[in-house]
Amino acid sequence: MQAYANFLVKYVQLYASAGITITHLGFLNEPDWTTSYSQMQISDNAAEAISFIPTLYNTVKAAGLTTKLTCCDAVGWSKQSTYTTALVSGGSTKYLSLITSHSYSSDATSPLSQTTLPKWNTEAGPSGAFITTWYSNGAANEGFAWANKLAVAMVNAQLSAYLFWEGFEIQEAQSALHLLDATDGTTVSASGIFWAFAMWSRHIRPGAVRVATSGTISSVIIGAFQNTDGSVVVVFTNSGTASASAKVSFSSFTPKAASAWFTNQASKFASTSATLASGAVTVSVPAKGVVTVKLT
Repeated sequence: MQAYANFLVKYVQLYASAGITITHLGFLNEPDWTTSYSQMQISDNAAEAISFIPTLYNTVKAAGLTTKLTCCDAVGWSKQSTYTTALVSGGSTKYLSLITSHSYSSDATSPLSQTTLPKWNTEAGPSGAFITTWYSNGAANEGFAWANKLAVAMVNAQLSAYLFWEGFEIQEAQSALHLLDATDGTTVSASGIFWAFAMWSRHIRPGAVRVATSGTISSVIIGAFQNTDGSVVVVFTNSGTASASAKVSFSSFTPKAASAWFTNQASKFASTSATLASGAVTVSVPAKGVVTVKLT
């Protein structure tokens, strides 16, 4: 165990010497997946991880690093829930800063309430080809399928971050596992999934905190966050077949200006009207669309 801990710490140090700071360190990758090649697996009770985590924690601290530890990057959130229960029972969460999982075998749809540690989805992607379609028939590689997946994960499951498999490829149109592709070798195109991520990440920035919401709109998931600069961002995801009107008022926050953008099949991150009156903002959310509102 100590040799592996030393190896991981050296990895972090070598990156640091090249000017790259690794903030979070995971020591497993899909430990519940059986492969034909060498793979590090753990039991359902996470006994191997529970045994190793204190060793890695102490080695990181002894090296003078502030790198935070994560666990366990299971194939899906159902298995990660099993691991998390075991980690809590084994006393391991006091050494960790994040609970992490992939979402290939099961999505994040509800909170992991076993611990208050933040949860990140650290890898995801669909099968199929690279396409720029936002919505046609609800296929797994369309943009709106991922807009809805992100809304469920960030709002219903209360994740703090969601990472896709890859950002960019060149002439790899047979795969949907990246967000941008120079399909002709020169001009970069954005997939529909790219715009689903943009609706969250362009205005909800690192350090933002979740803001509680109340009230419901049929077929619309509503998520709200406050950035470190004090701005509040609200994301509306409409899975319905008709547009929906949304009016939001605020407690302990008085917006002075509002800007909004929307994405649907016809438009990508286009400006749209946001009416601010008496401290409340009103927007229209298109069918199979997402609206992001920033209030300052």
